[in-house]
Order: sequence, then structure tokens, then C-alpha cells
Amino acid sequence: MSLSVTYKHSINYNGNAPGVIIEYLFSNSLSITSSSTAVPAFATPVVFFGNTAAPPSSVSLSDWMALTEMYEALDDESKSSTKTFYLAMRSYFLNGGGRCYLLKADSGLTAGLARLDDVTLFVQAGQELKDVADLATKLDALKIFAILDGPENGLEENAIFPAITNSPDAAAYYPWLKTLDEDIKIAPSPAVAGVYCSNDAQYGPWWTPANVSLKGVKPAEQVSDIEQAENISSLNMIRNLYKRPALVWGGRTQDITDDWKYVSVKRLFNMVERDVRDALRKIVFHPNTPRTWLSARSAVTSYLTDIWKRGGLSGNKAGEAFFVNVGRGVTMSDKDIINGIMVVEIGIAAVRPAEFIVLRFSQIMGE
Repeated sequence: MSLSVTYKHSINYNGNAPGVIIEYLFSNSLSITSSSTAVPAFATPVVFFGNTAAPPSSVSLSDWMALTEMYEALDDESKSSTKTFYLAMRSYFLNGGGRCYLLKADSGLTAGLARLDDVTLFVQAGQELKDVADLATKLDALKIFAILDGPENGLEENAIFPAITNSPDAAAYYPWLKTLDEDIKIAPSPAVAGVYCSNDAQYGPWWTPANVSLKGVKPAEQVSDIEQAENISSLNMIRNLYKRPALVWGGRTQDITDDWKYVSVKRLFNMVERDVRDALRKIVFHPNTPRTWLSARSAVTSYLTDIWKRGGLSGNKAGEAFFVNVGRGVTMSDKDIINGIMVVEIGIAAVRPAEFIVLRFSQIMGE
């Protein structure tokens, strides 16, 4: 797979759609089936996997009971050292989380994450990350979004990893939380991951996971309006407002540019890239002919129409919300066609009607 990114601004696209065009190019294959958008992998203390000689690099969990069984099987010392992680994971399930993975927080974390094909979220879960620079470079290629913990001990502590700063593939949350029953401080990212899961199930990943109350926890520190304003581009705050429970207040990525500054926009595009890529794989052995192009265009159009009708795209009409192009003289030259290269171009208006971010899929056919 090759990946390149370019930006193209235009007042008029093909003489029809006014607005801004941002072109995001990559070569890969595509196939259309809606996939799960909220399958998290949690960075997990190595000791939580038990004292076996060769513990697995990851474990799949179906529910809260499966996690509790792992915790109860630990010896007393291991239970004590991992209790805060266990309680943080409890907050994940309390706030709507479901099927997930535990991933050993060691030097093999990034490689382990890459082996989990269905994971769409990475959650820091209070763990120290050994090689965050490597992780940061892999998130976009894997189409995985990272939910990170903000500083544990006050805003003066700059705990956001430099490698993640300005990344469109990560969001950080502050402050840490305390459990309501035992008043124990825990990392905020698992509870927020639960919100992502419940939000996706109810609305879709294009809906901002904010203005949502957290269950079973409270902020360990109070955040003022001034503190929130000063940190709006780097931290999503969790606050007690209007006498409501702890409230997730903010839905920004670590990126400060207009295109990718919102969690909902980046996660929408991650979903579309995954789904369209997987859809085109189904026709990779088809001839590079108009019949195949029509099949691809129809499938992608149907897929994006469904997202638009569900409120995932901006625009009163489908033409304001998206476009799909494929064909000779449109996305492909005669040379491309002779070489078996099919190019499908998709424009999506995620924030404002007719302001498209363009995905360009290039696939070699008939091999």
C-alpha cells in the first residue's frame, strides 16, 4: 500500500459543486461492508496477564465478567498493583463499552496493535507508553484513533506526548477521575472510550462524543472556564456543570488545522476508508471495464447515501453531501486503463455542505 496526501482548494469542482476541495490521496483496495467503528484495545499492565511463562500479547474480552475473572485469578500483590487499572476498565463498561482487547503495554505494543485487524480505537488507560513515537506514525495507516489521558497531577504538568501533539489521530482528556464508591483516582480514557462506544451504537462515529454524562465517576479536579479556554486545542475537559454528573466537554483531536480538528470528522473518514477499501477488494479480479466501474460507483454511492440519510454528512441534497467519480477521462487516463489501474474518487462534506475532503482510491485490477 502506498499513501500520499495532497490538498487542493477549488471554488468550483467539475463546474457543479461550489466550495472548498481538499484532496487526500492514497493507493489501496476497497470493498463495501459497514464495519464496527468502536472496538478498543486498551494498554494493559503486563502483570494483569498473569504470571505464566509466555503470556499472550493481547486478550479479547466480551464483557465486564470476563475482565473480573482475569482480575480475580491474580495473586494478591498483582491485584493490588493493578487495582486502578481494573477500576478504570470498570468505568469503560459502566459507560457503554462492549467487546474489546487488552494489549500488553510493553515494547511490543505497536506491533501487537497492528495484528488486531478489527480494532478501531487505542486507549492509553493510564499506562506509560514505551514507544509512543512509533505508535504515532502507525495510527493513520491502521485507521485507529487514540484516546489518551491528560496530565494526572494538574495542568502545569505537560504530560501530552510530543510525538502525538498535532496528530489528527488522537484526542486527550482531562482531568483524571475518581470512583464514586471508593474515591480512587483512575485514568479518564477508559470511561471516555465507553462513551465513544455508546455514542457510535446510538448515532454513529460522525456524532461528536461530547456533552455526555459519565457514570460512576467524578472529576478528580475542578476545571474553570479560563482553564478550559486556555487548553481548548490540546485537552478535552471533563467537568461538573449545571449540577450535572461528570460531563465530557469537548470533541477535538490534537490537530489544530481546520480539516482534522474534530474527533467526529477524523473517525468518520477512518470508517469510510476502511469500508470502501474492503469493498473494492471484492472486485480486484474483475476486468478494468465500464461495467466494473459502474458496479464500484453504485456500491459506494449507496453506502454514502445511507450515511447521509443517517445524518453523517452535511447537505440538504445528496449532491451537497458527497460525490463519487470513476471512469475514463474522469479519474483515469487511457494509460491507467491499459495498465489495469482503476481509480475511484470520493468527495465527502463532513462539516459544511459542498466543502469536500476527497479520498482517491487506486487499485490494480485483474491480478
